[in-house]
Amino acid sequence: MRKLVRGAVGAALAAVLLAAPPVHARTAGEPVLSAMSLTYPAIHAVGVKGTHFPRTTHLLLTLNVPALVRVRVKDDDPFGLSRAFNVDLPAGPSKVGITARVDGTKLPPGRYHVIFNAHNSQGASDKFRLKLRIVGRHG
Repeated sequence: MRKLVRGAVGAALAAVLLAAPPVHARTAGEPVLSAMSLTYPAIHAVGVKGTHFPRTTHLLLTLNVPALVRVRVKDDDPFGLSRAFNVDLPAGPSKVGITARVDGTKLPPGRYHVIFNAHNSQGASDKFRLKLRIVGRHG
């Protein structure tokens, strides 16, 4: 009898757990970012000529719903320079251009992180981080 009750309780518990959505599940309208990358991991600094690095890289990403994406370029140094900008993107694959001049400020050569997330009226996505290097005259 005890085995029969344990089996029935176990089956009922499994049915409840499988039917309930996970705690971390997002609602239908919250933005979800996927397929994120930079076209070039290194670009040249503003005013530098003669390097084999491109002037612009593109942040490639895919959104499930239209959202405002906040892109921040932050120096590796905890006390270093940090600049940000916002861009409205539609649902689907998108690309955002990034140069060594962000929000009117020239970023000096060094190692940076591109940190971004998406917002809309339903909520916000997780933050993601990609590495970017800005190269000076001597590489």
